[in-house]
This record gives sequence, C-alpha cells and structure tokens, in this order.
Amino acid sequence: MPAPSLLKRTSPEPWRSLIAAIFTGNDPVEGAFLRESWSSVLLPGGLVLDDDHMSAFAETVRGEGDESVLACAILPGFAFGDCYEVPLVEAAFEELLTETELGQMDTAVFSRSGLWGLYATPDMFGVFGATSALMAKFVALAGGPQELEKRFRLLMEENAIGSGPRGR
Repeated sequence: MPAPSLLKRTSPEPWRSLIAAIFTGNDPVEGAFLRESWSSVLLPGGLVLDDDHMSAFAETVRGEGDESVLACAILPGFAFGDCYEVPLVEAAFEELLTETELGQMDTAVFSRSGLWGLYATPDMFGVFGATSALMAKFVALAGGPQELEKRFRLLMEENAIGSGPRGR
C-alpha cells in the first residue's frame, strides 16, 4: 500500500495575483522576479535542494511563519498549471519532483506572504529571491556567499546543470 501523499493539490486561481506580483515570466535567470528591491541567488537542485540549502531555506521561510509553501507549474505564455501545497520537508519536495508533472517544467514556489519566491527549473537549478532581510538570513544559514557560489560552481562542473529537458 503506497504511503499517503504529503502534497495537497489546489487550483492556481486563488494564487494568480500573488504569483504575478512575485514572478515576471518564464526566464529563470534574467528578471525572474518583479520586485527590483529583492536580492536573488542561484541554487543548484531546482525543486530538490541539497540538504544544507534545504535546511537554510526551510529555516528562513519558517521564520516568517510558513510551515508549508505553494508550488505551481509555469506553462508557456506565463500561464499556470497544477498547484500544490507542500510541507517544508525534503520528502515532500522529492514527491513533488518525482510524482507530479512539476519535476518536468518550470515551477513557481512561494509563500502566501509574498516575501520570497523560488523559480525552480527542470534543468536542476533555481533562483531564490527574497527581501533583503530574508536573503541575508538565508545566505548566513547557507554558509555565506562564497559557499553558495562554490556549491553552484561545483554542480556546474559536474555537468548536472543543463541535463534537463531544455539542455542548456
């Protein structure tokens, strides 16, 4: 008997205006976030961050009162597909990646607060953007800017980035 799902499917309708306020479109590197005052950082892994980044991410967003996040498929033309409420545990993100269509497409991950967003790609990287205060907390918890850059470069050298459906 399969384990019960950690994910709760939801319609994108209630979240359209919030998604549009956070994400500008289908380009995960150039202008993925609307709010110019936000800081952003490239993260390896896409929907499934490595353990250290996941811990830093979860602790950062839990500090804002989030125990779960929303993840919505981004379709061509910046339309939205299925959305899921996702608890902040790695197993839920693994399920999102392997048991839903979101692992094969760009995905907007965000909170109801609208203070941060993660644009995850199937090419095994994401762009995390947040207010300056939240980003400073995340970067510190993730080991600092040099550690973030080192891990991202290591993943690039291992050719993990660019192996997804779009193959950069």
